[in-house]
Amino acid sequence: MLFGHSISTTTDDDPLHFILVKHDNNQTEWDITIAACRLLFYVAIMTFLLMIVALIVKLLKSFDEEDSSPASGQVRVATETNRLLPKEVVQFSYGTCEGEDDDEESGKCSSNASGDLYDGKICVICYDQQRNCFFIPCGHCATCHICAKRIVELESKTCPVCRRYIHKVRKLFIP
Repeated sequence: MLFGHSISTTTDDDPLHFILVKHDNNQTEWDITIAACRLLFYVAIMTFLLMIVALIVKLLKSFDEEDSSPASGQVRVATETNRLLPKEVVQFSYGTCEGEDDDEESGKCSSNASGDLYDGKICVICYDQQRNCFFIPCGHCATCHICAKRIVELESKTCPVCRRYIHKVRKLFIP
């Protein structure tokens, strides 16, 4: 296209022919309009995505501020994510002899091992160690971690209390 005119050149000696065709100006206007709309659409999509990212960052920041200690004068509301175990440590002595005056070697122990078992203190499998783990999904806490691992890895993989299938064993860390 040369200045919007069509040119045709032919000679008898030259077998090469050049034909230029005049294009319609409406077509180029449509091309420019479509390109502008496309650009506007891309800018709108990018703005929308940036707004979503900004909202996500704002939410993450607000959750981070909730986890920090409350300012003076504010009362913290109890939620489901509070600690399972109390903050204060209660000392337990496990086994058959619990008193300081009792002599383990003489056999003058006053405590009963079955009482500890029913109080939820010792393992229901080995009767030797503290109950310090629980089963997932049932949540029963009836064994020590060693016995629980043995049940899950070697034996039937069922809870000794309810006989449900055990997916995992989690250890309780008692401070």
